[in-house]
Amino acid sequence: MHVLNSNKLFARFVGSAKSWSGETMRFPIKVAKNTLGGSFDGYQTFSTSAVDTRALLSYTPSFYEIPVSLPLTEISVNATDSGVLDLLGIEVASTAQDAADDLGTMFYGTKQKLAPNLAIC
Repeated sequence: MHVLNSNKLFARFVGSAKSWSGETMRFPIKVAKNTLGGSFDGYQTFSTSAVDTRALLSYTPSFYEIPVSLPLTEISVNATDSGVLDLLGIEVASTAQDAADDLGTMFYGTKQKLAPNLAIC
């Protein structure tokens, strides 16, 4: 049984993430259709007017954190270096899944925790 919700759209965005550079990231998006096109025949004149079809989105960075901790009792039971490293690997992988689920929930807009400017880039 899988206890985490599925965030497939979020996973697609994270999978195509780009490196952050500068104070903000800017992305042009299409906001209007260019309606000046049309069919023609012969020697008709074409429109040479410019149409403003794009706006620039701007994102400022925001961050997310989640602690990874091992209880002292589990460390003492796995007393060897390799035992503790195996335990740590399992805990990091589990916490990473929890973090991805939290980020997906924030991304979908339920506003759990603090994510007012969460940008996935």
